[in-house]
Amino acid sequence: MTRFLLALTLVLCATTAFAQPDGDFQRWREEARREAQEARRHAREARDRTRHDWDDWRSQHNHDGVHLRILRDYQLDAGATANEPVVVLGGSATINGHAMDDVVVIGGRLRLGPTAVVDGDVFTAGHDADIDPGAQVKGKIDQAVVDVPRIGNIGWGPLHVPSGVWSFASLGAMSMRLGMVLTIAGALTGGLMTRPTAEQLDDIRAGGPMTTVGAHTVGGPDGGPGMPLTRWSRENGDVRVPHFIGLHALQALALAAVALRRWRRPETVRVRAVFAIAASYASLFLLLLSGALRGQSVVAPDEFTLGAFAAWAGLTALALAWIGLGSRPAHRMAI
Repeated sequence: MTRFLLALTLVLCATTAFAQPDGDFQRWREEARREAQEARRHAREARDRTRHDWDDWRSQHNHDGVHLRILRDYQLDAGATANEPVVVLGGSATINGHAMDDVVVIGGRLRLGPTAVVDGDVFTAGHDADIDPGAQVKGKIDQAVVDVPRIGNIGWGPLHVPSGVWSFASLGAMSMRLGMVLTIAGALTGGLMTRPTAEQLDDIRAGGPMTTVGAHTVGGPDGGPGMPLTRWSRENGDVRVPHFIGLHALQALALAAVALRRWRRPETVRVRAVFAIAASYASLFLLLLSGALRGQSVVAPDEFTLGAFAAWAGLTALALAWIGLGSRPAHRMAI
């Protein structure tokens, strides 16, 4: 009997000992849940306070964002208001409206029209500001020009950035971005020349030696009749053609930007022309790639490929003509 009571006591103690952590765990989980809910509530209140403070700051100070232009021109029309500072880097600024803060132009020209009002300071670097007598500047006017030092009796005086350099830099940056995308696409076509051909796969399955993997000619073996210098196939498709065109898109679009620099049109028109040239170049790359994969030689295309090239040339000419003619100033005949 004594042994039975002792065993029963041990069992009851063990049951209590094992049951106790379950209760503690439940309490800990409830406390953790309450703390998580409290933390979420505090975060939601802080977010609401931040949003309210931001809206209140905007309504009190009437701010509408930062007017920042990098390698681009800025224009504030008459009747318009800029509540934040106007900062232009590598571009020109034309102010005909009301600038309620400072105006800073570095590497470009600043023009203040007769209706311009600037409540803050005006600072230019690289060019003198062109300020109309009717313009109002309530702050200071600072103009910084680089002076080349005098050597002996030779002096060059102030060094100004030539007109159009910064707009060309903007156009060149746009052409380089578009050209880089096409160059990467052209580089990826190199992987098409590393795939084993059907004949090579048959030799591998037959247990033959793997001497060569991949080919650049489609529809015939490598090493056939080729064009002078490039050795592109004259009888079959050659993946090296679109590969070459794609790889050199960066240089081609850069040359197009250099040519467009002499085109006397606004910067926005020249940017449209760069986009049109880039789209035309991408279409040419896709046409050459499609023809090469179908086994069409670049010098002996079929009727479908010829029609596609004719459509590409016509659409390119129409797009450039539309951009050029649509941007010409209208000339009125005096009667």
